[in-house]
Amino acid sequence: SGPSVARNVAIAGTKSEFILPLDADDKIAPSMLGKCVQLLDTRDDLAIAYCDWQYFGAQSHVRQALDYDIATLCHRENLFTLTSLFRRSAWVAVGGFNRNMRLGLEDWDFWVACAEKGFHGQRIPEVLFFYRAKESGRNTSAQPHLRHMYAQIVLNHPALYPPSAVANAQAVIAGAAVQSDAARCLQRAREELARGDQGSALASLKQALSLSKEPAIAREANRIVESIRPRSVSAPTGTSDDPNVAELREALRWYRAEPRHSGHAQRLCRCFGHLLRMQEVAARRNLNPLQQPTVQKLFGLWFEARAGLDSWLVDQLPPMVPTQDLFGFALLCARTAPWELPAFRPVAEFPLALQIPYVKYLLGLRETTSTAADHKRMVIHVARVGEELLRFLEASERAPNYGETLSAVASSLNFIPLYVSGENLLPAYRARAAILERYAALVGTALDGNFPRRPSLPGARFKVGFLSHHLGSQTETHVSLSNLRLDRKKFEIHAFVLASASSSIESFAREQCDSFTVLSGSIGQKVAALRGAQLDAVIIGTNVTAVTNDTSLLAAHRLARVQILSYCSPTSSGFGSVDYFLVGSHALFPGAEQHFSEKLLVMQGPPGCLDYSCEPEGTLKVDRAIYGLGPDDLVFVNAASCFKITAEALDAWMSLLAEVPHSKLMLMPFNPNWSSNFPRVAFSESIDRACRRHGIARERVVVIEGLACRADVKAVQRLADLYLDVFPFSGSLSVIDPLELGLPVVACAGQTFRGNFAPAILRELGLDRLVASDPTAYRELALRL
Repeated sequence: SGPSVARNVAIAGTKSEFILPLDADDKIAPSMLGKCVQLLDTRDDLAIAYCDWQYFGAQSHVRQALDYDIATLCHRENLFTLTSLFRRSAWVAVGGFNRNMRLGLEDWDFWVACAEKGFHGQRIPEVLFFYRAKESGRNTSAQPHLRHMYAQIVLNHPALYPPSAVANAQAVIAGAAVQSDAARCLQRAREELARGDQGSALASLKQALSLSKEPAIAREANRIVESIRPRSVSAPTGTSDDPNVAELREALRWYRAEPRHSGHAQRLCRCFGHLLRMQEVAARRNLNPLQQPTVQKLFGLWFEARAGLDSWLVDQLPPMVPTQDLFGFALLCARTAPWELPAFRPVAEFPLALQIPYVKYLLGLRETTSTAADHKRMVIHVARVGEELLRFLEASERAPNYGETLSAVASSLNFIPLYVSGENLLPAYRARAAILERYAALVGTALDGNFPRRPSLPGARFKVGFLSHHLGSQTETHVSLSNLRLDRKKFEIHAFVLASASSSIESFAREQCDSFTVLSGSIGQKVAALRGAQLDAVIIGTNVTAVTNDTSLLAAHRLARVQILSYCSPTSSGFGSVDYFLVGSHALFPGAEQHFSEKLLVMQGPPGCLDYSCEPEGTLKVDRAIYGLGPDDLVFVNAASCFKITAEALDAWMSLLAEVPHSKLMLMPFNPNWSSNFPRVAFSESIDRACRRHGIARERVVVIEGLACRADVKAVQRLADLYLDVFPFSGSLSVIDPLELGLPVVACAGQTFRGNFAPAILRELGLDRLVASDPTAYRELALRL
C-alpha cells in the first residue's frame, strides 16, 4: 500500500512518546537517540529534532541539514531527512503520513503537515545519521514523479500556498492522470512481450508516447524497445562494473540532481582527469585506447551528458593538450559545446559503440538564454551536421544496425533551440527533412501516394482534412478551431487526431466536422487511413518542426492531393510532401520566400487566427502583494516560454529596470503549452547573471510558475503596466492576452516569419506605433511608454 500506510501501521502498533523512522539499509550514530530526546525533553515548543547526515556506499560526502524555516520548507525544499525524531502528538494531530503520497516525498509532506499544525523542529548540527547511497533505489525511481508529488503536497495543504500555486498544482495533478494512462500502456506492453506478441507491444508503446511527453515515459519505452532489439555483434564486451564507469555514471546522476554542488563537480573533474591519464599512457605505449570497451563507455556517457553540463562546470575541468588523433578530439568534445568546435570528425571514424552517443552530442543544443552569436553558430553547425549525418546514413544503409542508428539520429533532432535565432533556417530544415523522410519510410510506408483525379460532379464538396496530435486545450487547437469554420455547403471537413482529448474543446471541434477520426496503429496504418480518405487538401495543425513525433513522420508522407502547413509550425518543414505554407501578409518581409521550401499561400492580415471557443474559465484571485509587487511599482511583464527568452531580450529588460525607478519585471516562463519539463536551474542562473551584469537586485525579477489556463494568465497580467514581447522569436498567443486586457505591448520587428508574429498582430489592429524596428528602438519605445 506504499510507505505512508506501512509507517502508519507500524507507529500505531507502538505506545512511545517519541518516534524515529529508520529504513533497514541506513544507520544512526549511537548517540543520536540520546541527543534528540534530550533536545525535545528540554524544549516544549519543539516537536521535531533532526541532524546532519553522511552518505556511505556509492558516495561518502556530508550533507548539512538546513536550519528550520517554514517558508523554505513549504516553498523550496525539504529541510531534513525522514530519519528524525518527532513527538507522537504531532503524528496524531496531522493524521499520520498521507497515503496519497505513494510515489515519493511522503516525509516532506509530513513535515509540512506538522508545520501547518504548529509542530516545529530544530537542527542538531552534528552528523548523527548515515544514509546509504545506491546506484538505484526508491529515491531514483521517485525522480520522474517529483513534480507531481510536490503538486500533491500543495493540494494537501492549500492554506499554506498562494492561489496561483494551488491552481498550478491542480493542473499538474490533472496531467498526472494522463501519465498514469501512459504508464498502464507501458505495463500492457511488458505483458504482451512476455506473451511473445511484439506487434501488440509496439502498438502499446506508441500509444503511451502519444499520451505523454514526459521524459520518464520515453525513457522506459526506449528500455522496453531495447529489450527486444537484436544486439549488434560488434557491441563492446566490457561490463559496467568497471569502477571508473560506475564513478562517472554516479557523478553525472548526482550532478543532474544538484548542478551547483561543488562535490559533484569535483567528482566529474576526477573522471575527466582519468581520461587525460589514459591519453598519456596511450601516447607512451603507442596504443589506441578508443578501442577499449571501458573507454568507449566513458566517452559515451560524456557525449550524451555534454548538452546538460553548464559552462561553470566545464571551466573547472582539468586542462588538456590538444592532439590531432581521434582520442584527443573526443576529449575536446567532452569539454566543448558542439557548435564551438573548430571542425568535427565524421561519425564513421568512431567505433560503433560511440557513433550514436557522438551523434547525440553533435545535435545537443543549448535550450535557454543563449546569445545571438551562439544561435548563429548553432544554425550553421546544425546544417553542416545534417549533411554529415546524411552521408553517414547513406553509407550505413546495408549495416545490420542501420535501423537502430537511423532511429537514434531521428530522435535526437530537437530543433526548438534554433527558433530563437534570427537566421534563415531552411538549410538546416532541408537536412532534417531528408533524415526524417528516410526514417518515415522505414517505420511507415512509401512516401508518395496515389491520388487519382476526382470527377467534377454537380454539388460535390471540396474535401479538407485537418490533422492534429490532439484537439485538447493547447495553442495549436485554437488555431485549428478557427480553420474549421468553413462553409459546410462547399467543404467537407474531416478531422484526424492521434489521441482523443475527451474535452469540451474536442467536443466543440467534432460539431464542426463531417467526420472525426482517432488514428491508431503503426505509422503505416495511419498513413493508409489518411490516404484512404482521398482528401483534396490536408492542413496540418500540429507543429512538425520541433522534435520527431508521429505527426512529423506522418507529414513526411504524401497524405492528400494538396498538403498545407499553417503557423502552428513557426518555420519551414523542408518536407518534399508539403506543398504550401499559409502565411499572413503582415508577417512577411523582403526575401521571405527564400526561407521556405513550400510555396507561400499569402492571406491579408496576421499570420493566423485563434478561436477561443469552449475556453475554461479561470478561478485565480491575485493581487500585487502576493508576488511582492508594491502598489506604486511600475511592472513590466512577459509571458513567453523560457525557451524563447534570449540573452539579448534579458539584457534589454534589465536595462529598462536600471533606468526606471521603482520598476519590477514579472516573468511567466513555464507555459504548460510548451512542455512539462523546463530547464529551471539554467534559466534561473541566466537571470542571476543578467541581474549582475546590470547591477539589478535579483528580487526585482519575479518568476511565476505555469498556470492552468489562459484566464488565470490574464488575471496575473492585470497586475502589470507594460507588456514586453520577446525577440527575435516573437510572441503570438502570449501577446493576444495583454492586448485583450488593454495592456500596451512593445514588440520588435524581425527578418523571419516567426520573428513577426507579434508585430503582425499589432499591425492588424492599427497599432504600428508599438512595433520597434530593432532592439535599440525597442528599448527606447518601452522607456517612452
